[in-house]
Amino acid sequence: MSHIRMYKAIALIVSSLLAGCTFLTGSMDITATNDRIMVEMDHATGTARQCFQLNSDQDIRISFIDLSGNTKIQLIDPEENVIYEGNETAIHDFTCQSTTTGEYELIVEAGGTNGTILLIFP
Repeated sequence: MSHIRMYKAIALIVSSLLAGCTFLTGSMDITATNDRIMVEMDHATGTARQCFQLNSDQDIRISFIDLSGNTKIQLIDPEENVIYEGNETAIHDFTCQSTTTGEYELIVEAGGTNGTILLIFP
């Protein structure tokens, strides 16, 4: 087998193994407590997920502090419905309400993002 074919075969195997993996560069630190989640990003690129528990009809305040870069967030309820979604052009401070008691998920997709996302559950 020629060296070029061998390198192509190795590249194909590695790309197959890595399919579906999310790489994170820069830094994205998530701090979660009973009443808040704070996502701090410094040139972050990649996807992070954080699960948390809420009661039915609980307020969720979402704030964006000095956010720059390509950013998309989603807030998913226990029945896998998107209850909030924003991107770099549509993100703004927002309050929504939990739909049911259970486990929710925050998904942050960052592309060279700086700044902080704060979720508060009063």
